[in-house]
Amino acid sequence: MLSDVLLDLLEEHPDEAFTAREMWERVSWEARILPAHIQLALERRLFPNGFVAADGNVSVAGDFLKATPGTRWCILDGAPVGFLVHDPFDGICEYIPGETWR
Repeated sequence: MLSDVLLDLLEEHPDEAFTAREMWERVSWEARILPAHIQLALERRLFPNGFVAADGNVSVAGDFLKATPGTRWCILDGAPVGFLVHDPFDGICEYIPGETWR
């Protein structure tokens, strides 16, 4: 699954944040994949399920989370203070080290 590959990439680089396009340039995938596919995997699976944090520009649009192409993503564990996370109860909020979001 693409989201698993993205999660592996982010786990390999715990101190870095990437845009969807930067991840696209690094990910190995046997089928055709575009930066938009990566963006969707981040917004619809990895962010809402508490696996990644985002550097701003994340909002709720109806039933979906929406980010911009310039949004930077990183693995949740070790995310910098101020990155945004998705909490199932509070929605989108700033990351607080030591809090558990899963």
